[in-house]
Amino acid sequence: MTEATQRPYFDLLPSFDALRRRDLGDAPWWDDDSVYDLGSRGVRRGRTEIRGYFDEMLCAFPDFDIEIHRVVTEGPSRAVQWEAVGTFTGGPFQGVSPTGTRVTFHGLDLIEFDGPVIRSCWEYSDPLSFARQVGLVPADNSAADAMLRGAFNVRTRLGGVLRRPGR
Repeated sequence: MTEATQRPYFDLLPSFDALRRRDLGDAPWWDDDSVYDLGSRGVRRGRTEIRGYFDEMLCAFPDFDIEIHRVVTEGPSRAVQWEAVGTFTGGPFQGVSPTGTRVTFHGLDLIEFDGPVIRSCWEYSDPLSFARQVGLVPADNSAADAMLRGAFNVRTRLGGVLRRPGR
């Protein structure tokens, strides 16, 4: 998507535009009652916690960029399909030290607005993909992945045997 076709999406969603420009300022689209749900990565509540999450991400990925592929609007809600890229060369991100790896994130945010303020946002993304890209877990279908799955399956079978009645 070109900058010209991206512009209407970013005008509709100033928080994404600010993130793309790396200029969150005082994040006026969040307030102290806002909730940002990252699924398995936790929930951030209020402007300070939410801003802290994005500050950590922008520090970890100094060349972070985001592209919006699609926005669906219904009343005060937006569903935003996005792709973000960045090189993991800055600070730690969610407890993981930088690896120098170029990372691509794909996700969908479901955003509920109350006027200009984001009341809640649920982010659906793939943390396992991030973990694979930075080497935290083995690459999909690699020898190491097969070994890890095998060990897990052995553990699962042994656990089932040990839990049988009479044992």
